Amino acid sequence: MPSSAQKPQFFRTLRVRNVNHVGVLASVLGVIARHGGNVGDIRTVSQGRTAIVRDLDLLVESLADLDGVLAELGAMPESTVLEVRDEVLSAHVGGKIRVVSKLPIDTFAELGRVYTPGVGEVCRRIHETPRMAELYTTISNTVAIVSDGSAVMGLANLGPGASMPVLEGKAALLARLVAVNAVPLALRSQDPDEIVAAVRCISPSFGVIQLEDIASPRCFDIEPRAQEAVDVA
Repeated sequence: MPSSAQKPQFFRTLRVRNVNHVGVLASVLGVIARHGGNVGDIRTVSQGRTAIVRDLDLLVESLADLDGVLAELGAMPESTVLEVRDEVLSAHVGGKIRVVSKLPIDTFAELGRVYTPGVGEVCRRIHETPRMAELYTTISNTVAIVSDGSAVMGLANLGPGASMPVLEGKAALLARLVAVNAVPLALRSQDPDEIVAAVRCISPSFGVIQLEDIASPRCFDIEPRAQEAVDVA
């Protein structure tokens, strides 16, 4: 059977200086197209009477295709590739998400409200009435995105560490688009029993638990068992 796995693609930004003549940019785009590349944004960096410098966002199927683009552009007398940037890797340095306080903590009074001693009363109220956690914590607006790394973006069984960029990306989208807090959780296990147990153990902290990139057929075993084991969506 043919594989349904996605092929990796490579995103690069080319900074190109072209002679300021009509048709030169079209020739550059033609080179990219001949090597199977797709062009996204085109941004003018500087423009003078004799030359124009632009940044071109480029998506290629392989690094060999990128090499072909660069070689052909290098042979064009009217164009010079000034820089090739991997802005995807740059965007991932240090991760893509963070936890920040909603409240200022600049004085002792603010510290006392956010943490000790004030937080003790809130804990007691939740203990007495567990549903109060929905009011006094982030639980109801927080999602756990859980993966074992066994089917990362349909690519392969890459393991838990390699799944984190995907999980962080989804968390960033949820935060940006719908103002939902999301926590990426990569599990160092691909055993269904252990995954269900892990989901059950973390469930008190989340309003929703999303299972992500778990390979078939185990995913069909894990999902109903996890739903039965926890009292969240």
